[in-house]
Amino acid sequence: MCRLRVRLLAALLALGALPIAPAARAQDRLDSGANWGGVGLLETRNARMRPDGALEAGLAYRRQRTFWFLNFQALPFLETTFRFTQRLDGRSGNQDSTDRAFDIKLRLLQESEWIPAFAIGLQDFVGTGIYSGEYIVASKRWADFDFSLGYGWGRVGSNDMLTNPLVYVSESFRTRPVDVGQGGRPSDVYFRGEDTSLFGGVEWRPLASRGADSVWSGLRLKLEYNGDRYRDERPNGRGDARSQVNFGVQWTPYHWLDAGAAFVNGTDLLLRVSFILDPTRPRSSPPPPPPMPPRPWLPAEQPAYGTRAAESATAPRIVVPSGVREVIAASGPLTPVVPVPTSAPAAPDGSPAPPAIDFADPRVRAALADAIAVRLRQAGMIASRIDPSEPLATIVLARSPFRTLAQTAARAIRAAQTALPPRTELVTVVLLEGGAEVGRLTLVRREIEKLQSGQSSAEEIAATAMVGAAGAPLPADAVPIAGTWPQFSWAIEPLLMAQVMDPDQAFRYTALATASGRVAFNGGWSFGGTIGAQIVGNIATPTPSDSTLPHVRSDIGRYLEEAKVPILSLTAQRIWTPAPDIFARVTAGYLELMYAGLSSEVLWRPANRSYAFGIDVNAVAQRDYNGGFGTLGYSVITGHASWYQDLGVLGLTGIVRAGRYLAGDWGATFELVRKFPSGIEVGGFFTLTTVPFSRYGEGSFDKGIFVRVPFDLFPGESTRSSAQATLRPLTRDGGARLAVESPLYQLTEPGRRDALEREFYQLAR
Repeated sequence: MCRLRVRLLAALLALGALPIAPAARAQDRLDSGANWGGVGLLETRNARMRPDGALEAGLAYRRQRTFWFLNFQALPFLETTFRFTQRLDGRSGNQDSTDRAFDIKLRLLQESEWIPAFAIGLQDFVGTGIYSGEYIVASKRWADFDFSLGYGWGRVGSNDMLTNPLVYVSESFRTRPVDVGQGGRPSDVYFRGEDTSLFGGVEWRPLASRGADSVWSGLRLKLEYNGDRYRDERPNGRGDARSQVNFGVQWTPYHWLDAGAAFVNGTDLLLRVSFILDPTRPRSSPPPPPPMPPRPWLPAEQPAYGTRAAESATAPRIVVPSGVREVIAASGPLTPVVPVPTSAPAAPDGSPAPPAIDFADPRVRAALADAIAVRLRQAGMIASRIDPSEPLATIVLARSPFRTLAQTAARAIRAAQTALPPRTELVTVVLLEGGAEVGRLTLVRREIEKLQSGQSSAEEIAATAMVGAAGAPLPADAVPIAGTWPQFSWAIEPLLMAQVMDPDQAFRYTALATASGRVAFNGGWSFGGTIGAQIVGNIATPTPSDSTLPHVRSDIGRYLEEAKVPILSLTAQRIWTPAPDIFARVTAGYLELMYAGLSSEVLWRPANRSYAFGIDVNAVAQRDYNGGFGTLGYSVITGHASWYQDLGVLGLTGIVRAGRYLAGDWGATFELVRKFPSGIEVGGFFTLTTVPFSRYGEGSFDKGIFVRVPFDLFPGESTRSSAQATLRPLTRDGGARLAVESPLYQLTEPGRRDALEREFYQLAR
C-alpha cells in the first residue's frame, strides 16, 4: 500500500528542476542509465555509479515489454535497483504477465589513471529468477569515450560464448537450476551454470567539448555486445534474439533528465526515459536568513523605564531594551527615571553599557516576555512561555514553521534580538509539538551576531551549541504568554492512495480531496481528524484477496472502493515527557483507514546519544469497509519493541522492531534509513515472521522502500510538512504493522544531537 500526497509528484519534479552547481551537473552527465534500470550502456551494466544518494525513476518500452524501474544510489559504492516488468507471457505467447526483481551492484575499485573502475553485480537476486544473473565488469574512460568489458552468468551470460571457469573448481557450478516461483526469496544459484559470456561496449560523447553548461554535452552514442541471448522467455527456445549487438543514442540535457532510444536484439526499437533526484544538493543557493539587528545597547543619555520605586538615585535602575516602550506603558504605571552613572563595560560602539535589569518587578519581566513574543509572532513563531533573564534566556515555542530545531532556534534568536536583555549571552529554545516538548537547543547569542558580519559560521555556532534533554525542568518564573492555547490547524489537500505492482495491474489508485483539522492544548493534548472524498480512480473492481491469513491489509482495495467519503482518522491524543528524555504517547479513536482502537507508545531517546529504545502496544479493531464509524469482527493486540541506532556514517540509521503484527504473526522488521542534509530520507525494510513463505503468498515476505520529502525544500513559505511514498512489490497480510499519525521517534528526531550535526548548516538559514 502506498499513500502519496499528490503534491509530492509536483514537488519531485520541481526539486529536479532546481538549480545545481555547474560542476555537479557535469559530473552527473558522465554516467547514464541502462534500459533495465541502474547505470550502464543499453541492455548491459558497466562499473559506473550515479552520484551518491541519487534517486532515479523511469521506464523503458519496446514491443511486448515495459520495464519500470526505481534506482537508488544507497551508498557511494552500492547501487540498488527495483524493477517491475510487464511482458508477453513467453510460456503461453498470448497474454501479459508481470515480474518484480531487485538488483544490486557493488563497486570494488574506483577508476584511477591506469586502473579501470571494477564492479560486481547480482541481477534479479530477490525475485522470481526469470531475469537472474551475475556479472563482473570493468570500465575505463579515454578522452570522450568510455569502454566497458564484463563477464556474466545466468541471463547475463546466456549466449554460451564461454564455459564457466568455476566448473573446474567444483562440478556443482555446472548446473543452474531454474525455479520460477512466487519470488521474494534470495536465490542460491549465484555464478552457477555452464554457459557464460563476455559482454561490453563503448559510449561516446561527441559534443562533450561544448562544456558542462551546454545541454548538448550530455548527448552520447552507445554500442554494445550483449551476453543475454534471449529476446523473451519461451520454453521452446523460439525466444532467441536475432542479434546480440545493440546500438542507440542517449541524451542528458539536464542533471534531472535522462532519455534515449535504441535498437536492440536485432528486431526492436526501445525508448527510455528517467528522472533523477539528487537529495544531497537540492538547491545551489538557498535564501539567506533575515538580517540580525545590533544588540540593543542603551546609551547613557537615554531614559530608562522603571517603576516608581526606582525613581531614587539609590534604588536599582531598571533598563528595558529599546522598542518595547508601548508594551511597558500598557502594563502599568511605569515612568521614565533619571539615568544613574554606571561603571559597566562599554558597548561595542563605545557607548556605556546599561546596568543589569532588576527582575524583582514582575511587570518588567512580563513586558520583556510580551515584547519577545510579538517579535516571534511576526517571524511566524508562536511562543508559549518566555524567561527573559541574564545571562541565560529561555524561549518555549508552541509552533514553528521551520523543519529543524537548528533553524528554529537561530531564527527565534534573530527575531527576539531587539527585545532580549543586553547581557543575555545564552538563549535556550524549547520546541513543542502539539503541546509536548520534542527538543531544546541552547545557542551562544554572540556567535549568531558574528555570523552577520562574516566573523562566524554555521560550523562554529554548532560547535558551541548545547542540546538539552527534552522534559527537563524549565525556569519556574518563566512568563506564560496569553492567547497561546489552544492552537488550531487545518488543511484542504489532495491525497493519492495507491496500490502498486499488483500482479494483475501495475498501478491502482484513488484520488481524494481531504479536509483535516486539529486543535492542540497545553500539556500535549490534541483532538482532530481527516475526511476524504473520492474524485477519480481505477479501484472500482479490486481483485479479491486470496490470502489464507486474516485480511489485515490485502483488502485495502475494497476500502478504497466502498468508502466514498471515508473518515481517514478521528483521534484524541496526548504526547508528553514523564521524565527527561522519555516520551509517551496515547492515541484513541479511528487511527487510520482500516483500524480503530487504542495505541500507546513509550520512547527513551537520550538527546546526546546515538541510540533510542521504544515500546508500542495497540489494541485495535478492523473498521468497516465504508470508512464510517462501524467495525468488522476482527480485533487484535499488536505491538513492538524497537531499537534505533544512528550508525554515525553517511546519515544512516538502523532500526530493528520485534513483536506481534496485525495478522497475529510474530517476527521482526529490519529497516535501514538514510537521511540527507537536505532533509530527504530514503529507506528500505523487510519483515520476517512466523508465517511460512508458502502461506504468505506471492512475494514470500513483506519488503519495500520509502521516500520522505520535506516541503521546505521548495520555494514558498516555510513549513514542517513532508510527504512520504512507500513502495511495496505486493500488498499482503504477513508482517503488517499499524500506521499511526505521530510515531515518537520521527516526531522527536529533530531534538537529537545527531540531527544537529547532520543539519548544522540550518543555523545560518
